[in-house]
Amino acid sequence: METLYHQTNKLVQETQYLCTQQYKRGVNYDYDHYDQDAIENDLFNCEKLDIYCIKGPITQRQNAKMRVDQLQYDKISTKVLILIDNLLQHGSDIIESLRSQRMTLKGAKKRIIDIGNTLGLSNTTMKLIENRGHQDGYITWFRYY
Repeated sequence: METLYHQTNKLVQETQYLCTQQYKRGVNYDYDHYDQDAIENDLFNCEKLDIYCIKGPITQRQNAKMRVDQLQYDKISTKVLILIDNLLQHGSDIIESLRSQRMTLKGAKKRIIDIGNTLGLSNTTMKLIENRGHQDGYITWFRYY
């Protein structure tokens, strides 16, 4: 039981160390490939450790169970850390995508205004078209919310 506990504890600490090192460096790291293997090993080892705690001597059960519970807590907190990091990275990617789309739409709007000016539409007509676009946006917003 001791060797299995130490192996599992080492895996959890390695995962935590990897997470903190990547965070300190500011590197975007894909945890998925390392994550799945480490988490599967941790889960398997924790299940074994639970069984060993139950089968162990009565005098050592409470201490062993407390150590295994602490190990499981560390494993869960590491998993949550990784999931939060992935969530933040995903949110950052979404914001960057929205910024890119905004720039594209601004360029399209400018081209449409240039085409309208080339065709000889007056500024008043262009403002009416633009106001209509805003009004349509409000109607669409109220329709879905």
